[in-house]
This record gives sequence, structure tokens and C-alpha cells, in this order.
Amino acid sequence: YIVNVLLKDITETRNYLGEQTCDRMLTELAQELKDETGADVFFFADAMRMILHSEREVEEYLPKIRNCFAGERTVGYVKASLMISCYVLECPKFAKEIQEIQDMDAFLNKQVLTELQNGQVLTVDKEVLDKFHRDMDVSNLITYALQHDGLDVFYQPIYDVKEDRFNSAEALVRMKHTGELGPVFPDEFIPMAEKNGLICKLGEVVFRKVCHFGKYRRLRSRGVKYIEVNLSGIQIVDENICTQLSDIMQQFKTDPSFINLEITETAAVKYQEILEENMSSLRNMGCSFSMDDFGTGYSNISQIAKVKYDLIKLDKSLLWPCFGSEDSGKARIVLESIVTLVHQMGVKIVQEGVETKEQFEYLKRLNVDYMQGYYFCKPVNEIDYIHFLAKNRKPQR
Repeated sequence: YIVNVLLKDITETRNYLGEQTCDRMLTELAQELKDETGADVFFFADAMRMILHSEREVEEYLPKIRNCFAGERTVGYVKASLMISCYVLECPKFAKEIQEIQDMDAFLNKQVLTELQNGQVLTVDKEVLDKFHRDMDVSNLITYALQHDGLDVFYQPIYDVKEDRFNSAEALVRMKHTGELGPVFPDEFIPMAEKNGLICKLGEVVFRKVCHFGKYRRLRSRGVKYIEVNLSGIQIVDENICTQLSDIMQQFKTDPSFINLEITETAAVKYQEILEENMSSLRNMGCSFSMDDFGTGYSNISQIAKVKYDLIKLDKSLLWPCFGSEDSGKARIVLESIVTLVHQMGVKIVQEGVETKEQFEYLKRLNVDYMQGYYFCKPVNEIDYIHFLAKNRKPQR
């Protein structure tokens, strides 16, 4: 049985104690674990690992492991504590080779970090193993899709309230063929692409497809002013991103004003310095920018003031509680206050997740600039988007 003790807040502890003091504490903890269990203990940058030989040992030693990390301990003249969670992997039942263990380690640590509270234990079973295999299959699918044109771009129309027409859309990436895996949605494969170092290539493919579509379907002549394209946090910090996007736009003779780049609020906070540098270069070319999913991350109004955005996209989580919930009155106060503040900064607003006429009328009264959601249209492929534009075409004002 491999018992992996993940040190959940080790980065903060190192910053607090310093490298030498923190290493001293970890050495003491490893020795205490060895004294308590008699097992060899190996510690790494963010984990301690033990090999136990029976289910009885696991049951006996897990409480002792928790006890070693419980409460504060004094290291030199400083007090500190560590939060931990564990996974237990039985071998060879669930992993027969060293490579299998190494492949599973990153996946299991992610599960432990995201799903377990302090002191909890994840015991690997068939359900966990199935999730791991799904993870691996999706990872392989991304690689295959990038090599064999396996990505599609769908478009969700955005309604311009003032002009009463659909003059923009958001580009959303989809998998063409997923085989026996069934549906594989972006919220599953995009984080995987980021983890595997494939997100920049994926983003390049999407951007190229948008520029190709805009040119050969003459979207500007169909009344489309711009298309919103998502940039991941990893793309933002890529020193080659400006050159890459510029080269693609030149290849397809795409006017940069046809491109609006969406950046998540969380990424904007995390990578602010290099983000501003890359944004400045792209803005000088003629691109515009949106802060995406405002309301799901830090929700910090000051970020709008620090970084110049043309649009703020409000997440559906700010809109939906305004209808049919016990706290709908409070939710409306929050949403209306945000709309007022953003407008006072001279920034336009796109409300995402609009699904009913009641929501539509409410947002119109708030003077929200743009709306997007299933009330108007779900994300559709290129052909259906062209048909939608033709069906809803209105003379430009």
C-alpha cells in the first residue's frame, strides 16, 4: 500500500518559515512518522510517501499519521502547522508498474487537493480508477484532435440591446469526434490541455479557424462587427502570443478590430503585469478586450480600473439568483450595483446566461448593453450561425 501524504499548504509554510526552517520541520516530521510506524518515509517538495504492507497497517497507521500533523509545532522559535490529505493506493491491484504509479500520482494529488478537507483520505477503488482512465483518454483525445483536425468552433450570438440585432458572437471550441468517451465538454478538456502543455496549440487552432471563417464567409458583410475569442491564462503569459495572433490575422487579412479577446478575471489578477504588456501590444494592433466570467473568481471591481477593458462579461451566477430564489431581492441589489459601477467606469456590459423573457426584460430595464444565452440561441456550428444571421438580419442603423 502506497500512502501519499500531500502537504496542502506547503508553499505558504515555506514562505512563512523560510526554506531551511521548513526543511528542518519536514525532517522532524518524517522521523516521527518512521518512529510511530516503523515504515520508511520519503519526503518530496510537497508530499511524504510511505509504503505499508497490509490493510491492517494502513488502518493502524493512518490515525498516527494524522496525529503527527495535528496542531501547531515549534521549530526553533517559530510555531507552524501543516494541513494534509492522503491517498492510499493498493498495489498491484490498482497499479502493477512504477510507470502506472507515476502516471496516477498527479491525477490522485489533484483529486486530494480539490475534493478533500484537512485530514481526509482518498482510498483508490474502481470508481477512482475509472476517473483516472477517463482522464488519460481525454488527454489522448486532445493530442489526436490537434493532429487530425478534430476541433470545431461553434458560435453563440450576442444581442446588441441598443441596435436591436445580433452583431457579434462568442467562439467556443468543441470536440468533433469523441467515440466511446461520449460527450467531452470544454470544462473537461480545456483544463486538461492546460495541464498537458497543449493549450497554446489548441488556442492557435481556434483562432485560425475564427479568422478563416470570418474571411471566407464574409462575416463583416453579414453585419458581424466582432467575434469574441477566449485566451487562457497560460496563453496570456506566452511571450510569443502577440506575434502568433498577428501572423494569423495577416494571413487571413483579418482586421484586428474584428477580434475581441476574452480573458478570465482570475487570470487577470494572477498575471497582471505581463497581461498588461501583451494587451497593450494587441490593442495597438486594433484588438479589443473583454473580462470574462466576472462574478466567478475574485470579483474585484478594482481589477476593471487597473486594466483597460472594452467589455465586462457578467457570469450567469449573478443573474439567475435574481429570479425565483429566496434571496432574489439581495441578488438584484448586487447585480444592479455592479451594472451601475461598471457603467460609471465607461465600460460596456455583456450579461451571460440569459434564458427567459423575464430575464431579458429585466436586463433591458437595467440598460445592460449586450446579452448572450439560450433565450436567443445556443452555440451553433458555422453553417447554422450563417442561417441564424440571415434569419435575424436587420438593416444597420
